[in-house]
Amino acid sequence: MDFYLRTAQVLDRASLAQSSLKSHVAALSQSQGDAKRLLALSVSCLSYKPTLDGLVSFAKKDLLNSPRDWKIFESAVSRSARNADEQPTQSKNKAENLLLVLLHDLLLSPKKTIQASASWPPHTLLLKHKTRLRAELTRVQIRAGKSRVEDLRLGGVDRERAERIPRWARVNEGKTNVGAVVARLEQEGWKQVQGPQLSKGRNFMLSPHIPCLLAFHPSSTSALLGHDLYTSGQLILQDLASCFPAHILASDHQSGSRRIEAIDATAAPGNKTSHLSALLGYSAFVTAFELSPQRYQTLTSQLTKAGCLSLTTAKQGPTTPSDKKRKRSDPTSTSSVGSAGTLNVTALRADFLETDPTDIRWENVELMLLDPSCSGTGIVNRLDYLSGAGPSTDEQEEDDTAPPTSTNSKSTTSSTLSTRLAALAVFQLTMIKHAMRFPRLRRIVYSTCSIHAEEDEHVVVAALESEEANEGGWSLMGRERVLPGWEVRGRVEECKGDKVIAESVIRCVPGGELSRVEDVSQGSVHVEASNGFFVAAFERSLAEKEDEKEGEPSSHQAGGPETKKRKQKKKKKKVAKEQEVGGEES
Repeated sequence: MDFYLRTAQVLDRASLAQSSLKSHVAALSQSQGDAKRLLALSVSCLSYKPTLDGLVSFAKKDLLNSPRDWKIFESAVSRSARNADEQPTQSKNKAENLLLVLLHDLLLSPKKTIQASASWPPHTLLLKHKTRLRAELTRVQIRAGKSRVEDLRLGGVDRERAERIPRWARVNEGKTNVGAVVARLEQEGWKQVQGPQLSKGRNFMLSPHIPCLLAFHPSSTSALLGHDLYTSGQLILQDLASCFPAHILASDHQSGSRRIEAIDATAAPGNKTSHLSALLGYSAFVTAFELSPQRYQTLTSQLTKAGCLSLTTAKQGPTTPSDKKRKRSDPTSTSSVGSAGTLNVTALRADFLETDPTDIRWENVELMLLDPSCSGTGIVNRLDYLSGAGPSTDEQEEDDTAPPTSTNSKSTTSSTLSTRLAALAVFQLTMIKHAMRFPRLRRIVYSTCSIHAEEDEHVVVAALESEEANEGGWSLMGRERVLPGWEVRGRVEECKGDKVIAESVIRCVPGGELSRVEDVSQGSVHVEASNGFFVAAFERSLAEKEDEKEGEPSSHQAGGPETKKRKQKKKKKKVAKEQEVGGEES
């Protein structure tokens, strides 16, 4: 009974489009097993929503047409709302949603029964009308021209795409290594297989693109979540495409003895950050920015689990740019590396755009991850497409997505979408141009989980044409250094016809490029499948820029006119003083 009321509450909140479906389930679940069951029922209800909406209208009009009948549902949700301390406006639709959930289990669930006491008034009432409700469902099916009730479900294309994506798990090399994890899994009865398809069972395979990434069948998710490799932070659930940015950024800079400083400009929830941390090694210094207090809390929690949050951050709590200048020494020592992790990330609860690139704290930053807020239209395994809410922030996903501009999915017209994409593109370009102003920065990896060129190729082209790029000597890294084995590249027509730019960037099609994954067997997943994603890598040679500036020194730079004059004065004073001292001694 309570379970149905909470499911109705999930649907009620999902209709407001203020967060993701998984977030609502997490907030209302009582345990891990309960969350799984709650999510499954919510998803199934939403997948049949048009059909169930019609059945709700039929029931209210032809079956529950007396005030007393409908009062039974309203009373049930009112008691639930009072227990949850909700405002009346928050539960105004829950009576209909409760009816919808109960109709789903009565008519569309495998057992075709409501899992609640028959004496519960809403259950008792619907049982009286069970025959007429089933007859109405049959009429709906016939009118829709469907041979099976299952064919009434929504989101067929999106669901097919999501079902092709493996459950990806990254080996956290800050705590362990691939060999150790593979050996552990095989010892426990898991079998490493060769691609490109992966069927159900205790099987896994290695990604051909990311060396530390393992692919599992989604049916293994529960086993992974309960495994100590996951709970200890040695395995991190992270999509294939989400691993590309750190992998590209850290290429040629991995685990060396030289100290490398990097920034993750929009870090929460932290999977890309911890990946970069592991690749760069304990001698690196990574600063992770996050402005939102809630997302900052998620960030520090995830980084702590991954073993890469510095002891300074962990002990002192959130730091801000106004705090004292950080110490120039390593945040950890060699002795802390191993099962404890790299401990090389400092988290800042701050706005990256408010930083001063010329501040001494950033004078040695060479690498930067830039994954700003985006539309999130590439993510097909969030399940939000079922609610019509559009993608939104999900703490369990790596990508930072912007909330929809409207709470009414029907009002999301092409004009509204265009306006939203334009606003996001302005913000994304601003982030890139700000990053290009960091004086010692050598490489920026820009990424989105969007399928729209407005946020992808268009932003990259605009960045390359910007004053910051021209003055800073920024260009794109060529395909040969940006996962050359990944076949899907940018769209030439969206790059102003520039084939070089198009080849330099990466696109990931939601669910995988159809020509590569269309032959996947029923129930299997494909090793080339991921969420939709876009990646571009900017770089520059600082040596070349310094050569260009020779002969044109600023008065604030070493060797500038004022500096030379000061040096000459000091030299004259020193000579005069020496002569004076020499005269006294003689």
